[in-house]
Amino acid sequence: MGRVWKALGLHLRTRKLGAQRLGLGADIRGGRMKITANQKKALPYRIMKDGREIVKKTAAGSVEYRRRISQMWHRDHGRCCLCGIWLHPDSATFEHKRSRGMGGGTRDDRIEVNGISHYLGNAAKGSMSYERYMELSPTERLRNCGRLQ
Repeated sequence: MGRVWKALGLHLRTRKLGAQRLGLGADIRGGRMKITANQKKALPYRIMKDGREIVKKTAAGSVEYRRRISQMWHRDHGRCCLCGIWLHPDSATFEHKRSRGMGGGTRDDRIEVNGISHYLGNAAKGSMSYERYMELSPTERLRNCGRLQ
């Protein structure tokens, strides 16, 4: 439940006031808010039981995905997590450091565990694990990102 409040940008001590402003009601029991299934559906992502977040394939989900890429770009100072070279914010792609798995079974779209990369580097990495990809030589990684001929 705390993740939902964090995602909505509410602090614990302002839950009641924030919930009323958002129209979520003010039913607080033991410091927890009751959020209905319809209100959870309104979020552009799902929060799994193990804490992973999965951005939905909707228009709102697409906006959320771009917002997360922008936040990672600012966090990483515009550096690709695969080659370390600066990239333009408009060309940044979402790099899942942990593989998404077959059918997205291990997919995690949280900002904390992912990064940004060049499109070519992301495509070259494919389904390879981040750790295995980083074992490639720096020259090879630069070549994959289109930074060397």
